Amino acid sequence: MSADDDRTSLYRALQLERHASHDEIKTAYRRLSQIYHPDKHLDEQRKLVATEQFTKMKDAYEILSDPLKRRVYDEYGMEGVQAMQAQGLELTKFEDIRAQFERAGGAGRSAGHHNQAQDRDALFQIKNSLRTSVDGRGLVELLHNLAHSDDDEYAMFFSPLIVTQTTLGADASIYLTNKDSVRLQGSFVSKNGKGGSGPLTVTARRQFSSRSFMESSLFFRPSKKGLGIPQVLALKLWRGISERSSLMLEASTNLLQSHSTMAITCSRQLTSLTVGQLSWTASHAGDDCSGGVICAFRRMGGDLEDDLSIDRQSPWYRRVVAWLLSLAYPCAYQMTWSVGEADTGVSASIKRGIGRGVYRLGENDGAHWKLRGRFGLDGWLVELGGGRSYVHHNMSWGLALACSNEGIHVRFKADRAGHRVVVPVLIADTPLPTVAVASLSVLIATVVSIQLFVARPLKKRATQRRKQHEFELRSEDILAARKQARDSVVLMSETVRACREREEQVPGGGLLIIKAFYGAEHKLARCKADGVIPENQEIDFGYIDVTDALQSRVENSQLHLFASSKSTLTGFWDPTLLEEEEIALRIWYRFQNELHCCTVSDYDAVDLPLRDHRL
Repeated sequence: MSADDDRTSLYRALQLERHASHDEIKTAYRRLSQIYHPDKHLDEQRKLVATEQFTKMKDAYEILSDPLKRRVYDEYGMEGVQAMQAQGLELTKFEDIRAQFERAGGAGRSAGHHNQAQDRDALFQIKNSLRTSVDGRGLVELLHNLAHSDDDEYAMFFSPLIVTQTTLGADASIYLTNKDSVRLQGSFVSKNGKGGSGPLTVTARRQFSSRSFMESSLFFRPSKKGLGIPQVLALKLWRGISERSSLMLEASTNLLQSHSTMAITCSRQLTSLTVGQLSWTASHAGDDCSGGVICAFRRMGGDLEDDLSIDRQSPWYRRVVAWLLSLAYPCAYQMTWSVGEADTGVSASIKRGIGRGVYRLGENDGAHWKLRGRFGLDGWLVELGGGRSYVHHNMSWGLALACSNEGIHVRFKADRAGHRVVVPVLIADTPLPTVAVASLSVLIATVVSIQLFVARPLKKRATQRRKQHEFELRSEDILAARKQARDSVVLMSETVRACREREEQVPGGGLLIIKAFYGAEHKLARCKADGVIPENQEIDFGYIDVTDALQSRVENSQLHLFASSKSTLTGFWDPTLLEEEEIALRIWYRFQNELHCCTVSDYDAVDLPLRDHRL
């Protein structure tokens, strides 16, 4: 059991949150005693089950109702309470108890911190990359000849794909201390049958504080004689000047030639989702000097609920605006303007999740599409792509089609645990519209095929294996939780019957739970009020029936549940096996003889009845 679970188990026994008041603890204990007190059950089997539950509940109440024991429990868990009782510290001040526990456990905590520091000191990370550039113009020519030439031998003369360059890269990071690290970046390049070592970069980083760091880099160009002398020296300084603003200075100089560059960048967090940057750049080469200004604006994806709230009573034009904003708010935008002698232009990009894909605060999980464009004095570029990320599997893949003044390219990339493979393919050296449309059609067909015939079956099999593995590891706990919930439902049968009779006698009709399911949210969306779960099939279905468990909590035609996981409530248990599955509670209920329905996330509060739930 984790430390957090040990410090909340007593609250779960009384179906309370940690910040519950003393009166709420008393009320919960009295209410549950009406269900679990052994004297209320005549059947011997039910009495044994009720006795076991009542004992847990009573032990929890004895600790949580005592202010000192509760404070020790919140701080140190059951281990602290047991040690306090064993040493006779019930009448001691909490500060004295804390001091004694810290003296007893100080060495262990220090050793733990020391071990963590040792783990970090020994941390070594390496990432590999493979980039293979392919010339696919022969493939386009081949398809053109097959379609327009009657001579098959002439049509097959062209080599469809030619590998023009292959680059193997390695990026290694070594954490020397908590504040010092060294990074090595190198590559091996093979071009047109000739190979050689690429540039090598050595970067040292010093983290002065959470608000400042410095990096210094040396760039080498290896030769047959060895590593050689460094060619470029670079320096970077970053400093947070306020909670929302930062300043960065970058400078580099070529040690073999008279060429230096410098950039000063100021960043400002405009809102919780938007960041603005302004950079000034300058370079010096011989007798020539040049400079420029770069302005960038970036917005990360956000939810509509964070900025605008509507309901069914809102005017139609407000709902239309909210719908349009709901399409734009989850998007991530980025725009950059640059003015200078070396580079003048504007670029923009937009990225949005597809289906259940989420792009929020820089975290991407699921499918997405991306549109990027750039127009400047040196040329133009339009790129359309898409892909899918699997955060829990630490992998992603993507495809993109780029059309520019230099031609048409198709790019495929795949990432796995920090290792990347990139394959750019040159389709045409001129931006022909027909070739671009054909390439886009093939790209879309490829993405759909990968998703339907490769990614989805692999994900389904992997999910099944993970569920089977989780069930094997947690089978005893899952079956015990299911048995406890079933026993609790049996014990509360009289309470449920009395509650229903009481609500039926309310003038106009009280609150009656017609059906309630608890489990995986995406499976609850297909449930109906007349659905039935076969016995012992809850795990396969992904949800459980909690109708009676909710009805027993109805008081005065109202139902209130705290904003915490519902799996801790009496008669509930979690039938899902994977942590990433979203859990929800779906309820059909009748109030004042009208049918209502709602779906509530696992950690959201429940307040019934509400007019918005009316069907």
